[in-house]
Amino acid sequence: YYSSLTGWLGVFNPTERTWNVLVVPPPKCPENFFAKNWWKGKFMTEHHDDVLVIYSGCSQNPIIFRLDQPNIIWEKMSTVNGLTLFASFLSSHSRIHLPGIMRNSVYFSGFTSWV
Repeated sequence: YYSSLTGWLGVFNPTERTWNVLVVPPPKCPENFFAKNWWKGKFMTEHHDDVLVIYSGCSQNPIIFRLDQPNIIWEKMSTVNGLTLFASFLSSHSRIHLPGIMRNSVYFSGFTSWV
């Protein structure tokens, strides 16, 4: 998956070697959520065909959205349902079945975790 600054979502199918581009408005976040360099606080990952976007702020807990693909809208998640998310500027990943203390958390490279 690839997200552009204009709200397009590129989806690559490695089996078929094809690209599909969806026009998806970006998730809505509170206006005061981003400080300077807002783009540095946006991460994207995938879990079982669910596209997740993580917004992080300096003093706030991250806000996580899941793309409802049939309706092409972002849904704000109140919990990550046992997932552990690892967010980095180079790559972000989701994992399940980690030890209990690590579940339902987001870990950022170079930052402390947010629960």
